[in-house]
Amino acid sequence: MQSQLGDGKTAEITSIENIDLDEQVVLFEGQRLTEAGAEAIARDITARHGRTGGRPRLAEETSRLGLRLPRELHERLREAAHRAGLSESELAREAIDDFLARGA
Repeated sequence: MQSQLGDGKTAEITSIENIDLDEQVVLFEGQRLTEAGAEAIARDITARHGRTGGRPRLAEETSRLGLRLPRELHERLREAAHRAGLSESELAREAIDDFLARGA
C-alpha cells in the first residue's frame, strides 16, 4: 500500500503493527520516533486535514454501555485487544456480537 507523506513523497507500507515506540527504535525522517512524537505527528496531520480528532463514528446509531470488570478480566481484555490490533471497545463489541449470534 502506498502512503502519502506530504510534499509529493510517498512510501510503501507493507505492514502496520502495534508497537511500543518508547521500547523499540523506529526512525522517522532520520529521527527516533517516540510515542509522544507519534501523537504530535497525528495531531498535526488531523489539524491540517480539518479533522477534529477522536475515533470515527460507527456506521449505525449507537448507545453507551458502562460496565465493571474484575481487574484480571480487564487486563486479559486489554492484552487480547492489543494483540488483535483493536480497541477494548471494538473487541468487546465483536465478542458480544459473536456470543449473541450463537443464539444466546
